[in-house]
Order: sequence, then structure tokens, then C-alpha cells
Amino acid sequence: METKFTKGPWAANVWTCGRRSVYKALRTGNRGTPEIAEIWPTHDDDEHRANANLIAAAPEMYESLEKAWHALIDAAEELTTGNHHTPPELFMDRAASIDALLAKARGEQ
Repeated sequence: METKFTKGPWAANVWTCGRRSVYKALRTGNRGTPEIAEIWPTHDDDEHRANANLIAAAPEMYESLEKAWHALIDAAEELTTGNHHTPPELFMDRAASIDALLAKARGEQ
């Protein structure tokens, strides 16, 4: 299925606007770096920084979840038919990818 959202990668950046910090999610890796979202401060600076990180991780999270979904469907079919061909390493690879994306969404990367 073709996605309609702006392709990644995206990154979270901060700008100072007066005495406030404004976080933005931007598309990276191309000229012009279009802005995806602008997150203005609320009562909690940590919360709006976390929101920007989560938004920036969205395209990669989508891609990883799509791959994990396909791996699970393949594994379920193999279990149903008795043809076990999917190597366990594939699941560990998917788990590592998901773990890295969760860290990115938390702002740890």
C-alpha cells in the first residue's frame, strides 16, 4: 500500500523564539528541509520536546511496524502449514529495529 505522508527521515530540532523554545519536526536529507510540525511550549518543556521526538520518529516507526507485521504474518502461515523457514534471527532483527525506534521516539538517539 502506498503511503501518503511525507517520506522520512525526519528529525526534531529546537529554535529559540524570544524566551521560549520551539521544537520542530523536519524532513532531513534534502534541500529546503520542509517542516513537518511545529510544537510550541505548553506548561512542560520536557513534554513538548518529547512530542517533537515522537513525531520525528513516525516514518521509521511506520516502516519498522510494517516489516514486523509481514514477518508475523509469514510466521503464522508457517506455523499453520508446518513449513518453518523463517530464521529466528529475523525476529531478533525486527525486535532490535523496534527497540531503536522506541529509543528515538523517547529522544535517546
